[in-house]
Amino acid sequence: MNRRSGDQGLLAPVFEEFIADLRPSLHERRTLFAQAQFALRVLQNDTDFGIVEILPSGSLEKGTALAGHADVDCVLHMHPDACVSTQGDRLLPSTILGRLTARISKMYGGRIEVVMNNRSASLLFADGPKCDIVPGVWDGNADYEIEVPDRAARRWVYSCIPDHVEFTRSRGEVLQDAVRLSKLWRHDWTIRRFGFALELLMCKAFDLSAEPISPIDVFTSMIESIVESELQQPVCFDDFYDLREVDVEERPVTIVDPVNPTNNVSEDLEESDRLAILNKAGETLHWIDRGAQCLDRDDVQMACRWWSNVFPGFEDYSC
Repeated sequence: MNRRSGDQGLLAPVFEEFIADLRPSLHERRTLFAQAQFALRVLQNDTDFGIVEILPSGSLEKGTALAGHADVDCVLHMHPDACVSTQGDRLLPSTILGRLTARISKMYGGRIEVVMNNRSASLLFADGPKCDIVPGVWDGNADYEIEVPDRAARRWVYSCIPDHVEFTRSRGEVLQDAVRLSKLWRHDWTIRRFGFALELLMCKAFDLSAEPISPIDVFTSMIESIVESELQQPVCFDDFYDLREVDVEERPVTIVDPVNPTNNVSEDLEESDRLAILNKAGETLHWIDRGAQCLDRDDVQMACRWWSNVFPGFEDYSC
């Protein structure tokens, strides 16, 4: 049995059509950017709050946005002097996030709902999409290295948005489409608290895949790796640091930030979260196997039906 549907070629045209519909249209991308510009225009010149520059980030910049579910992510580069107390100490992330949330709410007089998250303030638009605003302390360095908040851990964490974007974009369109598949799977299977971590698992599956590959093959490899490793093996990358620099606390799941070797992006996941995603990955692999068995018999129609258990609606495509 061969799980690599793309390699067999029988489902390749169907997957290509399915994946093409996961990419946001130009109209959707323009609409999202317009909403972000509207929401942020009052902050653009807010020197009192210490905002020096606004940098786009997230899935639209990385080319991994999922049609119908895309949000806009922006980083507010704030001057360090705006993030210290009168005693000269760095303010806690919760303080900065609270001030940012309150300031945006006041500026828009309740016309846009603003919610404070662990690392960002989310602007919720009436028609569905949202804009996540991350405050970043920036000292003006040319590489745009910043510190971003982690409210739960009560600390500031090193990051670099251009490096994050390059990390994904440098791997090309196959990886970008594979990440879209992982986002759809996460949405359809109601997998919570595993967004960026799942994206990095997909990147690792891509890095370990043999050529040639297709997005659906990378997705299958990621599901296999979750089931086989039970998410008990650390995942890290050496694009921007030596692996010997990795230094994170032991947690139920360890997936290390590709630009910061001391940041476990999955550190807030509990054992129950690990077991929940293992169960869903195991069930997903079962349906993939049933589809592969059908392809061994050249039964493309039935294979599509099994794959529709992985991605609801897949059966509607021209199998």
